[in-house]
Amino acid sequence: MNTLANRSLYESQSHDEFRDKYATRLGALSRTQDLLMRAPAQDVLMAEVLRLELEAQGGHLIPIAALHFLQKLLSER
Repeated sequence: MNTLANRSLYESQSHDEFRDKYATRLGALSRTQDLLMRAPAQDVLMAEVLRLELEAQGGHLIPIAALHFLQKLLSER
């Protein structure tokens, strides 16, 4: 949490910008934690983490073909 706050503070020019950056980072951490807790007995694919983050950041604007390409690329590693 300290790293999230410090990084957000360092990159912000105002209190409002800090709040927005911190909320975005905290949301990303929360989504990843939720994903890991939903399937503790299974491996979590990086592609799934990426998909959740892209959706949260407006991924619906990214063409489906690009998302499938990223998923295929990540699954091969």
